[in-house]
Amino acid sequence: MVPVGPRKIRAYATESGHASFGPRNAIERRLLAFAAERHEVVAVEHVLSGLGLRTLYDFIVHEGLAPATAQLEIDRAEDAGAVIGRLGARDLDDACAATVALFADLLGSELGNTALRSIPRGGLFIWGGVARKLRNVLERGELLDAFLDKDRMRDLLLTIPLALIDEPDLGLIGARHAALSTMING
Repeated sequence: MVPVGPRKIRAYATESGHASFGPRNAIERRLLAFAAERHEVVAVEHVLSGLGLRTLYDFIVHEGLAPATAQLEIDRAEDAGAVIGRLGARDLDDACAATVALFADLLGSELGNTALRSIPRGGLFIWGGVARKLRNVLERGELLDAFLDKDRMRDLLLTIPLALIDEPDLGLIGARHAALSTMING
């Protein structure tokens, strides 16, 4: 725990990426069916991760929502998610741009679910390699719109801050702090 005024900030370990993906609309139900062809149980991480970017891209192309003009580059890439993210974040390819927009929307919805399950009054902090690389996309609005799209809970969610952490070594910093706190507090 890190003291902040009279309160303390707590980080809770979870394995939320292994939770089931829950669609909210017709497109997401089609995405669930598409991903279910690849995975027996479709987990959040199957659509919200670096590898999930490829699933989302393939879905966008399969559904005919955007042309696959960068398909060859993506297929040849060692890290297809990185290529999709780079092209999409810079709006250099329609299918990649649609992919990262869908990613932001899905992430916002999942963060809204997390907030409703835990009511984190101090806020939710988004961290990770994909989030850092897609920062400009996540700040455009799709994420926040989906976060708040929880019917009568919108007003509650408006009270919960969201922040994107841009520190690549956050895990190591946190581990160091935890170790030092344990040594000092016994």
